[in-house]
This record gives sequence, C-alpha cells and structure tokens, in this order.
Amino acid sequence: MVKKLYEVRNRSGDLILESATSGEIREALHCTTAQVNNARTSGDHIFGEYEVKEVDRKLSRKVDFDLLREFESVCDQLLGSRKGKK
Repeated sequence: MVKKLYEVRNRSGDLILESATSGEIREALHCTTAQVNNARTSGDHIFGEYEVKEVDRKLSRKVDFDLLREFESVCDQLLGSRKGKK
C-alpha cells in the first residue's frame, strides 16, 4: 500500500508540517494514531488546534518507475512519428 502524505496547519493557517506521513504527524505533535486518523478522515482538529489535509502520496519505486518508462516510450513514439512527417 502506498502511504499518503499530509500537511498540517494550525488554526491561523500557518503550515506546521509539509508532506508528512501519519506516523510523522503522530511523532511531531505527540498525539495518538486515533487523533491523526480522526483529523484526516472527519476533519477534527488535533488538540483543537491542528488540521490535517491529504496533499500527495509517497512514490512507489516499482509502480512509478514502470509508469515513467511507459510515458517515455509513448513520448518517443509520438516524437518519432512526428519526425517522419517532416
């Protein structure tokens, strides 16, 4: 399973953590896993102060490498067919 990345902001909107996993949030804010899960799924604030929002996902070496290779292959094919029309 690919881990998701979150940002944490305080009530005034200041960025506290950027691109952090739920485990990193738990360690940085000294809270429980349940508090992090509630914040990310239902919009609760951790300690009434911190909002957690999903922003990205961690890269998977195998899956993302295969996708990149396929993308490059398609680009090469498109550019190659375009060169032949000149």
